[in-house]
Amino acid sequence: TFDYVDANTAFVTIQMHSGVDGLSNNIFETTNGGATWVTRSFDATLLSSGPTPGVRVQFMTPSIGVAEAQGEAGSTTTGWGHWTYRLFPTGNNATPDISFISSTNWAADEGIDYGTVNDHYAVSHDGGATWVDHQYDVPGVANLAGARIRFLSSLVWIGTVQTSSGGGYATGPATTIYTVDGGVHFATYGLQPFNGSTAAFIDADHG
Repeated sequence: TFDYVDANTAFVTIQMHSGVDGLSNNIFETTNGGATWVTRSFDATLLSSGPTPGVRVQFMTPSIGVAEAQGEAGSTTTGWGHWTYRLFPTGNNATPDISFISSTNWAADEGIDYGTVNDHYAVSHDGGATWVDHQYDVPGVANLAGARIRFLSSLVWIGTVQTSSGGGYATGPATTIYTVDGGVHFATYGLQPFNGSTAAFIDADHG
């Protein structure tokens, strides 16, 4: 997987199987548009023992970003390796999408919690040093099974929800949802065109 930061800086993570369930994470960074690459490494320190988890890299600038491994995030505001390690509050095994709303205001969409009416995301106001867990209900959506949120600003979010016909699993096309007051109220746009689709927007109008 690639994480493009700007025209010169990018990270690539190559995962290879190791043993029965483990992974070998090979991480590289370029600062000259791919002409040369430097080997990087990230080791989760707070997770319980077990198979080596996959690592996901997401950076806002060459110095501000996160490396994640199954619910643990190493955040930095001064470049690779200067990590503050934190577990995401819900404690699941996800490597969520990080939205860098500003240099210090970040949101982690922790994805789907099946079989509940509350789905989780986490917000950090101090550049990843601490994370606060949140929940959101979507008015008018019965049997909510899963949701994904894209944070365009601190107030404007666009995402998708799916409902369950039983057993807690998401079924059918997703419904587009949006909020302009930071999740206090949600509205819906209707169904997306196919099963499994999610919303990815670059601003409030284009996605």
